[in-house]
Amino acid sequence: MRDRSLMRIRVAALCALGVALAACGQKPGVHLAAQGQAGVDNPAPAVAPAPTVGPGEAVTGPVSDPTAGPAVGPVTTDPQQPVGQPTAGPNEPAPGPRWQVTGSDRTGVTDTTITLAAHAPVTGAAPLPAVVFEESADLYWRWLAHTTGEKVLGRDIEIVFQDDRYTPTTARQVCRQLMQVGFSITGVGADGIAACAPLAEQLRVPYIAFGADEAALAGNPWYFAISATYPQQGDLWAQYVRANFPGQKVGAIAIDTVNWDAAVDAWEAGLGREGVVFSEALRHPREGTDWYAPFARRLNDDGVQVVYALTSPLHLIRFAQVARDNDFDFHLLYIAPGALNGILENGCPAMGNATSFSTWPSLDVVDQLDPEFMQAVEEFDISRTNLDLSLALWGVNKYAHHLLAEYEARYGRDLTREDFRAMVETLTVRTGLFPEQVYSPSNHFGTRPGVHVVTANCDREIWENGGLFQTSF
Repeated sequence: MRDRSLMRIRVAALCALGVALAACGQKPGVHLAAQGQAGVDNPAPAVAPAPTVGPGEAVTGPVSDPTAGPAVGPVTTDPQQPVGQPTAGPNEPAPGPRWQVTGSDRTGVTDTTITLAAHAPVTGAAPLPAVVFEESADLYWRWLAHTTGEKVLGRDIEIVFQDDRYTPTTARQVCRQLMQVGFSITGVGADGIAACAPLAEQLRVPYIAFGADEAALAGNPWYFAISATYPQQGDLWAQYVRANFPGQKVGAIAIDTVNWDAAVDAWEAGLGREGVVFSEALRHPREGTDWYAPFARRLNDDGVQVVYALTSPLHLIRFAQVARDNDFDFHLLYIAPGALNGILENGCPAMGNATSFSTWPSLDVVDQLDPEFMQAVEEFDISRTNLDLSLALWGVNKYAHHLLAEYEARYGRDLTREDFRAMVETLTVRTGLFPEQVYSPSNHFGTRPGVHVVTANCDREIWENGGLFQTSF
């Protein structure tokens, strides 16, 4: 087993929901630093706290120059190589650079390392085991080094991370700090993403995150979703309900935040198009538990049989338990970037009647999609407990590798923020594990959103495959 001292970690509460990091990993010799987290040996250099940046506020401090000219799109030097056409997959050797480097911001890039930053609601969102991050956060990069010896643009990967505590104000504060040291930043959680994405645009930092709401993100040239957004899922869920629960009445619970309004609106509009009988969407506060029983009873009294749940895992588990205690037989539709078995371990048997859409597949089909994952698990003796979270981390790292390898194929090893951003918006990203994303300069949400359908098995406390790469129902 690999010497864990190379990770310099004791407490590894690093990636809430297993979806926060676009490159939450490392190769041998690269440390994964949980900046600002207690119990971490030799963390990344401290960054002085910075004030929150709101609309119209000036940016101060040692950050990349936000006054530089607009990002310049890629310029091909090969007339046979049109803009937007991929030149190499993540495991293919990169040809000589074909596009001219025009950017100048190399924050987070040295001759030997690329620093990637991330934020996530480690506290307050979900019951997650910390140890799995210490064991599996770097699994993809370790396997890459073990099998091919390949580095990323000739460099090692370094990670800096902060807990945004599930609050927008804290998210803005930590994102501002992280953007000063990381080449790019990733995040999870609708409110945190909505808080950080405008800052990423202002400071011109690539911001890559799992799909959330769209309202605060539309038109942001520096934000990219790597999975179906909540509004995109809303339309898919409406189709799924029509196909699988014909004639049944549906309702919804959702956190009362403006950052989920578009998701709820898309869900309701989709139901109308599909002719599904709808009760109402009940909005609940971010904090507090006194809404579980009255909301469950209200939906039950109205004859609701299917509940669309756009809420945190902790709220979902508790709502399901209250509904079961009252003999309310709801089929729960869990809305999230991905479904983790830990939710069922805490929520079963109350969540036995649950379905979710996931960015990563369930473990029962992973061998047919990416057999190298289980080979890496065997090689490095990874614990089988919470292995689905290890798979989620593997998937986001594989996505990051695809983007960086494509950059090297087009530009060579001179990595700049401006050119990376311009490149990503021309890509079709196929990892074979996550559903395909197709970006364009006018659409950074992905124009072919797909999902893996997973269903709860409370006897085994795991999610099982219910359909792969679904784009319609």
